Amino acid sequence: MKRNSEEKEYRGVSVCSGIAIGLAHFLIERNWMPDTGRPIDSGEVDAEIGRYKAAVTSSKGDLKQLQKNLEED
Repeated sequence: MKRNSEEKEYRGVSVCSGIAIGLAHFLIERNWMPDTGRPIDSGEVDAEIGRYKAAVTSSKGDLKQLQKNLEED
């Protein structure tokens, strides 16, 4: 099979089976976060904090539901 010249294969420990196609981020340092590629204006800060808090709340709800599902099994 001929590979795309930009395609690279990396091996490591997977957390689930299957394949993934997409942009890879390599963690070189601890506490490193990928660059979103878009700076935000000072007027957008409150909205972004709100989006973050909503995501945390949603994630907590998801985790509670998963815990409930596991307890039922």
